[in-house]
Amino acid sequence: MSAQRPEGPVAAADAPSIDLVLERLDAVIARLAEAKEPIEDLVVAYEDGQRLLEDAVARLERLGRDAGVG
Repeated sequence: MSAQRPEGPVAAADAPSIDLVLERLDAVIARLAEAKEPIEDLVVAYEDGQRLLEDAVARLERLGRDAGVG
């Protein structure tokens, strides 16, 4: 049985730190670069990476706005 991931935004209190999100994204990128897994697994990893990227971009944009940048 696999754990389900939330599709929508995660509540701030439940959200991992931006550093953790970037670490996870880096791990996904490394998996994709190695390409040693079945294509089905790489597709799932790619989709996870897309979600992580969207989360990281949204967080960084929010941090920039909060800091008065941009």
